[in-house]
Amino acid sequence: MFNIEAVITEQCNLDCTYCYMNNINKTMTLETFTKTISNIDTLLKLYNQENYSIDYFGGEPLLNWDLIVNSFETLRKDSKCKRIGIISNLLEIDQEKINFIKKNNINISFSFDGLWNEFNRLLKDGSSSLKKYESKKYLIKQISPFYCKTMVSPSSLGTLVKNAKYLVEEWGFERPDFSLVRDDIWSKENIQDFKKEIRELTELQIEYINKGKHVLFGFYRLYLLDMIYGKKYGKRKFGCFSGNSGIGLMPEGIAYPCARFGSSKKYPIYDFNTKHFYKENYVIFMKEKNKDPSFYDKCKKCSLYNYCNAGCTFSQMKNENTFEPLDSICELYKILYNECFYLFDKIGENKLFLELLFN
Repeated sequence: MFNIEAVITEQCNLDCTYCYMNNINKTMTLETFTKTISNIDTLLKLYNQENYSIDYFGGEPLLNWDLIVNSFETLRKDSKCKRIGIISNLLEIDQEKINFIKKNNINISFSFDGLWNEFNRLLKDGSSSLKKYESKKYLIKQISPFYCKTMVSPSSLGTLVKNAKYLVEEWGFERPDFSLVRDDIWSKENIQDFKKEIRELTELQIEYINKGKHVLFGFYRLYLLDMIYGKKYGKRKFGCFSGNSGIGLMPEGIAYPCARFGSSKKYPIYDFNTKHFYKENYVIFMKEKNKDPSFYDKCKKCSLYNYCNAGCTFSQMKNENTFEPLDSICELYKILYNECFYLFDKIGENKLFLELLFN
């Protein structure tokens, strides 16, 4: 299925330390959104796809709530649109929005760093956003499924297990999805600290399963599934959809390989205003040797070759002819996969663990 990240605003109510968006007052109009969706067949044909899923994205998409409400019916009536979601920090949530989301069965991906909101996800005045989240907890917990995406950066080190317990025991998350900030910001010391801390998190994961707690950290699930399915069916051909099975649609109505390329204004694919197709950029991302890590020379020599998908396309791209994973991210991935081997060795036959892994 074709994936669309619809950046309906580049404005945000937070100043996250690791964010790649520009955080500027640039907002998509309903006219631009409607024009794009009415011409989406152009991109579906280019990528040989029949259906699409779409996520309202930002910035903070709830800052453009009127567009979500006024465009939703257009998407719902489109038989090619199979899934509608919102990727949000939920600080703008209220009961009216909750009711609309639940009534229309909209998927929510909640960006929340837990205790790390104290220093990684700040309000515009530079203060922590954590107290504001605590005041919204009763609203946020009405969303189902209850899920959060938590970014791990070097500044997070030292409190990984503490934060994991906070997310599980204070908020009730069963699947907190820890995800690495995959930029070249990790020093050798950071990587060694991460190696020590991830083992402590693994031991906590084992403890939760042995106690019968329905908790599986996202750090493990994706990598475990890549290991299991990679061994049986072969590895996934790309680590993300960027430029090969999806696009990032920016507020001005121009499609890029993903929202990160769009925020940097690099490699536009299609302009829905002028109907201009940037064929040369499309070709770069559709080249087999570019989109498939199986062709990367660096990956061919790696012990994780049969599982790993090399991470973020944007961070891998040195130029239009060279895609190569960052050394620091490779080291972090090796640590994570080794933890998955360890975890599976300890609880791989546990029924609860397998249920959480495959559902």
